[in-house]
Amino acid sequence: MAITRQSWCDFVVYTTFMNHEDIHIERIYFDPTLGGLKKKLLDFYLYAMVPELLTGPVKRGIPVYPKIFSYK
Repeated sequence: MAITRQSWCDFVVYTTFMNHEDIHIERIYFDPTLGGLKKKLLDFYLYAMVPELLTGPVKRGIPVYPKIFSYK
């Protein structure tokens, strides 16, 4: 939301279980105090998502930069 400068977004989950359909919608409001997550999210995107999308190492059982995610 910080990137798109939106003040809120809807988190939507749709499921079918035992022939029963269900949907849950929850409005999530932007919290500017979570700005510290930006680096962690950027690292995850650059070092896990992009390599997976481009080469699929996880599908082949190869760990993706296992030591980079050592946040506490």
